[in-house]
Amino acid sequence: LSIWDLSAEGRLTRKGVYKAGGQRVRYVAVPAPGKYALLEVGSALLQIVNVADPSKPRLALKDVQLGLHYGYQLLDQLVAGRYAGVYWHVTGLHWYDLSTDPPSYQGNHPTGRFGMTEGLVPFGDGLLATRAGGYVRFGFEESREFTELSVQQVPKIRLVGKPALFKNHLYVADRVYGTISLIDLTDPDQPKLLDSIETAGNPGRVVATQHGYLVPDGRSGLLLCHLPGKR
Repeated sequence: LSIWDLSAEGRLTRKGVYKAGGQRVRYVAVPAPGKYALLEVGSALLQIVNVADPSKPRLALKDVQLGLHYGYQLLDQLVAGRYAGVYWHVTGLHWYDLSTDPPSYQGNHPTGRFGMTEGLVPFGDGLLATRAGGYVRFGFEESREFTELSVQQVPKIRLVGKPALFKNHLYVADRVYGTISLIDLTDPDQPKLLDSIETAGNPGRVVATQHGYLVPDGRSGLLLCHLPGKR
């Protein structure tokens, strides 16, 4: 993991480096306020690194649960200002309290498996997960299994992939089949399909911007896509 300073002129200066024990760092999330970085390391290891001093990043906590990390399995935002969410595909969603020093394990809820093509984002006062061809909504303290939660289907499409949320738009990228779906969640009980496109690559999680939405599309490169009807 390397940490860089970006100047106003666009110059990059390396500030610090963290070695993950000889293993590959697969994905990183740095939820605000930015004291800790969450790392998917190797096939299943979580490392939480203190980056408050970017010149001296240091390991604060490491954990492994039953299952694998296929990528994009870290929440980019804290829940209730303190809880970091990480999921493994077998044992599901686990929580870590970043308000303690060092961070501490908080629990596993809701329980149940997460598929490799499913994902999770904060939504309103709770969370939203793509699941079973649609999505489920639940609160942070939800104690039921995922299989007990009501699945909201989206008309005209089977929803599969990693979600990203921007305002009232849900972007779902399926890197297995190369599709991206755009859903209007103005009324989450009556979702509307706005667009569905096929890419030439394997799209990762979408990043929405004021100019359109960016798609890291594997060998196909970085795509900038426009909302329907806007150019």
